[in-house]
Amino acid sequence: MIRGRLMVARVLRVGSAAALLGLAACAGSGMTPTRAPQFSQPALPMPESISPALIKPAPMAHTAILPSSAMITRRTATAIVPQAWRQLPGTATGVAAAADGSIWVLSDLPAGPDKNIWHLSAGVWTNISGLAAYIAVAPNGTLWAVNAGGGIYSYSAGTWTPLGGGATSITAASDNSIYVVSNSGSLPDKGVWHNVAGTWSRVPGAGVAVLGSLDPTTHTIGGSEIDPGGYFLLVSDGSIRYSNTDARTVFFPGKSYALASSPGGVFAL
Repeated sequence: MIRGRLMVARVLRVGSAAALLGLAACAGSGMTPTRAPQFSQPALPMPESISPALIKPAPMAHTAILPSSAMITRRTATAIVPQAWRQLPGTATGVAAAADGSIWVLSDLPAGPDKNIWHLSAGVWTNISGLAAYIAVAPNGTLWAVNAGGGIYSYSAGTWTPLGGGATSITAASDNSIYVVSNSGSLPDKGVWHNVAGTWSRVPGAGVAVLGSLDPTTHTIGGSEIDPGGYFLLVSDGSIRYSNTDARTVFFPGKSYALASSPGGVFAL
């Protein structure tokens, strides 16, 4: 996650994922959008990995609820505000958008990898009890979180429910299932696991972060199709891969530090 000021932008939607990636700049990552992409590979790597179901989740912290003023007063001044950007009050290290237009963020407090969790809806910040290192929001509004100990939790009506352990990244898919990257294994790129209705299964590929596609449309890049319902993988060398539901893999040109899916394509840093 990148620590920084929290902003909201009006962006132009482009009709293909390739075009969206072409708009993204990757500072220091050597992105080369003009490089000819590769679109096939015999098989994605499947490094040794332990199912999250077999790992006891690290306990979720029970923190006191903070008043909204604790977030509002934390705002870093922006010397130059680019056109079409609007700065929001507060500071954050991570953000996840919900289908209803609200956002969930990880604050930059307290010290350490686990941060306070805040919800911004209708311009009002609300804090919930708990700390997390990673968050994701499913299309049905369910908040998912992974803490620094690797514990995987869902949040509803003030209650955290554990779903397993050993995760370092989490994302929600368009069908409300979730994907996580495992923390087991000695290689930098870790195994990926999929949870559907409480059941964990291993899926092809390995990386440092996984991102479920929220795009309901199909795009063609270099003769290869990116279909709805798959997932993006960010690999330790910055490369980007997309796995379709039938296991076809698409390799994107360029490199990235972080990804965000949206209807119409994918955004990359």
